[in-house]
Amino acid sequence: MKRDQSSRLLATRLLLPCRPAASPGPGQARHAIDDSRAALPRAGLPPARALTLLLLLVLASACSRVSMPDVSLPGLGDKDDAPVADQTATPRDLLAAQLANPRAREDMPNMTVGKLIEFADRYLACDCATTRFVRAWEKTPEGYLLTTNSAAVRPLEFVCRGDGPARECFLTEIDRGAQTEPFTERFVPGSQFIEFLYDNGVRCERETPCP
Repeated sequence: MKRDQSSRLLATRLLLPCRPAASPGPGQARHAIDDSRAALPRAGLPPARALTLLLLLVLASACSRVSMPDVSLPGLGDKDDAPVADQTATPRDLLAAQLANPRAREDMPNMTVGKLIEFADRYLACDCATTRFVRAWEKTPEGYLLTTNSAAVRPLEFVCRGDGPARECFLTEIDRGAQTEPFTERFVPGSQFIEFLYDNGVRCERETPCP
């Protein structure tokens, strides 16, 4: 009965996590096995059970020699190291999107959002501006919000629909800011704003170079 309890106790210890211990040398391991063999006859165990107990003792001594290797993960880098997208670049799905605003004049061509931004930059270059028209694009649930480098003009809102060649966008009313006088001229229809950028961007009336 005691021998059965001893065997079960030893088997239970083998199922538990090994405790860190110093690795015994080859000589110490042989002495432990020899001592176990020497103790078996004195215990009066049957040969089969004695062999099982000897195997369990060998496994227990081997468990103390197991060591986990040092594992180092490759550096993942900081999130701040990720490249920042150019917020001034016109979003790809807007470059060929047609402006759905009604044309202010019959002689005005149909225009894409990308072409409108091009005319705006030409107008600023003709006016000797040192900055581009676009400051940043922001995605919205219905389209995009365009922040310009003009402190007076509020962000321009483009409401878009469709995909691919069928994509079109509508430029909503422009808010020129609270400083605009008279008050009736504060809000400019999108069609009128497009007309202004087209007229001033398609040609430059300046005859002298910028200083």
